[in-house]
Amino acid sequence: MSMDIKVKMNELRSTERLVKSVIKSQPKVSEIEKEKVDNSESVIFDLSEEGRLMSENSMRQKKEAGKTSVREEWENNTAEIKRLVRTNSTGNINIMETFRLDEPETYAKHMEWYIKALELRDAGLDSEEKKRAYFEASMKESKIMDDWYYRRCLSTGRFKNPVNVQFTALNTLEAMYSDSNHEISFNYYGKFSDSRSSMWKFGSKFNVLLSADMFNNVKLIDNLDAASEKDKKKLYDMMGTIDRSVREMKQAEKEYEGNLEFLCFGVKLWDDGKVTYHANYKGCKNDDGIMADSAGELLEKLMSEQ
Repeated sequence: MSMDIKVKMNELRSTERLVKSVIKSQPKVSEIEKEKVDNSESVIFDLSEEGRLMSENSMRQKKEAGKTSVREEWENNTAEIKRLVRTNSTGNINIMETFRLDEPETYAKHMEWYIKALELRDAGLDSEEKKRAYFEASMKESKIMDDWYYRRCLSTGRFKNPVNVQFTALNTLEAMYSDSNHEISFNYYGKFSDSRSSMWKFGSKFNVLLSADMFNNVKLIDNLDAASEKDKKKLYDMMGTIDRSVREMKQAEKEYEGNLEFLCFGVKLWDDGKVTYHANYKGCKNDDGIMADSAGELLEKLMSEQ
């Protein structure tokens, strides 16, 4: 079951000020200030237009160490992919994206029953017993989502996006870490692993994957004064880890030398504090790319793939 609800998203400026207030209070992430922008939508447009011109006027050549790669034509699809995934064709929010970020465990239960219903249907409903099992699974998956939707989105009788702050901050973070050469995409994973939680979902050069629980800490920004010192530290630590790992990922991309095609880089922040570094490219033996425990190790693995 999937629903799209029309709502107007808040402008980024208010949430961006809140994000900046967290950044300024944490020395570890001071370098983010160098990449600030006022509006993520405009930066996506500017990057796409500039990237189009760059890609049209350049020929593919071996990537040299010491400088970032020339923006390639395939990177220009990122903004459109995000629009299609995060909203529907008329710009409304995607309710499934809201669901999996708001309550990852509830979303996981819903998807488990949804997949079970599909498996039962595909196996054939050639008996009353199989039909009954399929009907029960379908009812359970629908009930779980309906309960979440009416409890979290329509509790006041009017639709309210329960993760509006997180979604706005998502756009702000992407705008902060993108530059004139390459975009960065943030995504989140939960208790259920599916295509929606893929690191490579948006086809951008750089990618960051956070747990849904971790990303939900962003909502603390909206009321830092009321947050406990423990919660503030948790948020500062997360922002510091993001900043450090993104810089290390981008440095690995600069140091890479070779001819791997459609080369993308990523970092994943795990709930236990671990950070892993990733890369994917055309012809990689593993569909999910390669993984390393450090940016240096990732670079070594990439160089060995030549």
